[in-house]
Amino acid sequence: MAREGAALSPDFSSSYIFPQNNAFPQDLTGSALRNRFYQEKGIFVGRRFVFEGPVISNLKAKSTRLGMLKPTRVVAKSAAKKKSALLLTSVNLRRRAEPKLPETTVGNILSIVAIVANSEETDARSFVSRTRETLSTMNGDFVKSLQGEHGLQSLCEYLRRHGESHSKGISNGDEIIVVNSWCNAGSYSIDFGWGKPLWFPAIVSALGISGSVIQLVDTRSGNGIEAWVSLDEEIMGVVEHDKELLSVASVDPSPFEIDSLK
Repeated sequence: MAREGAALSPDFSSSYIFPQNNAFPQDLTGSALRNRFYQEKGIFVGRRFVFEGPVISNLKAKSTRLGMLKPTRVVAKSAAKKKSALLLTSVNLRRRAEPKLPETTVGNILSIVAIVANSEETDARSFVSRTRETLSTMNGDFVKSLQGEHGLQSLCEYLRRHGESHSKGISNGDEIIVVNSWCNAGSYSIDFGWGKPLWFPAIVSALGISGSVIQLVDTRSGNGIEAWVSLDEEIMGVVEHDKELLSVASVDPSPFEIDSLK
């Protein structure tokens, strides 16, 4: 604003669409849920895998040939390497409300979603189908249910069901993987007055956590994906030397080499 004299105005409508309520249970807060998710034992290490734009395009084309209807970059990349697991991801509700909420709406307007990848569903098509089916429930009706007099009750019921899915996954011996995507979030368009960023790392959210985490962010061009991955040290030792993975991704490349940025 100081440099150019204009900026998009923030929208504060969420403060009355989803009013604060002191009756919200403390065991369902974000910090309480995170403490439940990130309590795995072991030594966890982080690596960064970069999938360039042409590779993502090839993965999407391959997915289409397998019969998947126009998978997104994130879904196509996630389907490339998958095992039986409970995938926890967050969804931006701004775009799913009816009518849509402005992108400039202030607040953490998102919801956590649990995607179950059953052991008998070992092909990418089944995974993509289940992902679409699960995410389709995050629609205008769901967002509307979180509003009004019964909004808090609906939210609490949803979060408790989500917690039950997590507990069931642990008891069944499923691998719990937190997968978050900040792709298409406009991270490289942010300008606080000294220019747009050359590199937007996701290190804070993906590393130093006692749990399996995959944090996806755009590359600078917007066509590729950087995957910041936290895994058990022993598992990571296998993953970072996997020939199939290394054929489509580079490990910890310099930010100035991505998208031919010099």
